[in-house]
Parts: sequence; C-alpha cells; structure tokens
Amino acid sequence: MRLVRAANGRLVLAHARDPHEGSGRGGYDLDAVAEPVRHAGIPVETCIVNLVPGEESETIRQTTREHGVDVIVMSTHGRASLQRRFRGSILERILHQAEVPVLLVPASHEPAWPDDRPLRIVVRLDSSACARQVLGPAAGLAQAADATLLLLRIVQVPHVTMNDVGYVYPRFDWEAALADAPHILGIVDRLRTGGRTVELRLLVAAPSFDLADFAIGEEVSIIAIATAGYDDIDELMFGQVPTRILKRGGMPVLITSDQTMT
Repeated sequence: MRLVRAANGRLVLAHARDPHEGSGRGGYDLDAVAEPVRHAGIPVETCIVNLVPGEESETIRQTTREHGVDVIVMSTHGRASLQRRFRGSILERILHQAEVPVLLVPASHEPAWPDDRPLRIVVRLDSSACARQVLGPAAGLAQAADATLLLLRIVQVPHVTMNDVGYVYPRFDWEAALADAPHILGIVDRLRTGGRTVELRLLVAAPSFDLADFAIGEEVSIIAIATAGYDDIDELMFGQVPTRILKRGGMPVLITSDQTMT
C-alpha cells in the first residue's frame, strides 16, 4: 500500500488456488481483504487464479501481463519455511522466471516503513552481471516511490592468514580496484540528472561483509539483488541476504532475474 500510494498506482490482490481442491473447504474472501485497501483510497483489483501443477510460472506470468503488473509482492517465513518452499517450489520458479521484479517481504515484517522519511533502496555495484541486472528495476522503483537509491561499491580486503606477508598491512591493487570508478560516477550522474535521489558509498570490507547488516545500520527499506550469478536459490537466500534477516522482519528484498523487463 505504501508503494502504490507513493507511485499513484493501483494494487492487484491475487489469490492462487488449486483447482483440484475439494469444494467443501471454506472459500477465501478476497473482497474482505480488499475492503480496507479501498477504504484507504487506494485503487484495488481482485482476481483468483488456478495454479495447475507444472504450469505455475506461466500462470503467474500471464496474470502479470493481463493486469499490467510492474512488481509482484509475496511473503515468506523463516529458515525452515524457506527451505521447504524454495526447493522446487512455485516461489523458486517465479523468482527465476518472472518478467517483473519480485518484492519478497518477511511475513513478520516489523516495524513498518516509517512515514516521516523517504524509503531507501540499497544496490551493491560491482562489475558483475548481477549489478547491471538489478540497477534498472531498483532505480525504477526508487523513482516511482520517491525513494533514495543507495549505491554501494565494495573493495574487498584480500583474504589472508597470519602466515601471509600482508597479514598486518594488506596490500591493494587500487588501480585495478577502482578502474570502474568513472563508470560508476557516470551511473550516479545519469540517475541524478533523471531526478533521482542517489547516495554513493565506497567501503573497504572483508570477504565476510554482510550486506543485510549494513542495510540495517543504514536504515535501508529494501535490499535489491539479482538471481544471476547464483547456482541455486539456497545460495541466493542464505548467502548475500541471510535468512535470519528475513525471519526477524529486517527488511523486504527486491529480486530480479534475467527474465525481468526493465
């Protein structure tokens, strides 16, 4: 609702059901869910979709096209639930094949986004396809929601042991590490020229740098990441964005895939 209101958009509430479920079960009252949204003055549509086993991704894709959806919003629970839901699940296929970004929100997301300051979206920039893949959707969401875009460039400290020569004074190839600085500054300049509020940070950090912990300290509202470059969804969720952050309601995660249309 916060994003829709900021973007002057509309909300589509979709209920996915198994068409083979028995008719004896109580129906899901989607209109009751939509009523408080309408009462808040937000345009809302409702739809019920049948998820046929094996065709879930295509059904969701067709629904997003029919309703002109820009972002899919879904919720998830803690570690155990993620492990059960992500391996071979509908959610995994949606994340990898969705044509629009997916905003994954912790089911216990607290506290709510504050109303007294703009939202903040963090994107880690590097030379990988992941950064290029996620920057467009993250910038688009920032513009629609009048959010601040926090671009983060990490220079990693070389991994050394006590027996290494550079243990006390690690040596950097700064020329190589900052070779992409003009490119990054160009990105920032184009975003600011386009009217977006952008912050740029350069950090020197260990290989164990935790993006989620950084985001908490910076009062970030959304972490934006891409699925490209990860072997599987477990690596995605248990690596860069620890599940413990999602579980305790740290912050939502905007996920894009190579299928996402910018």
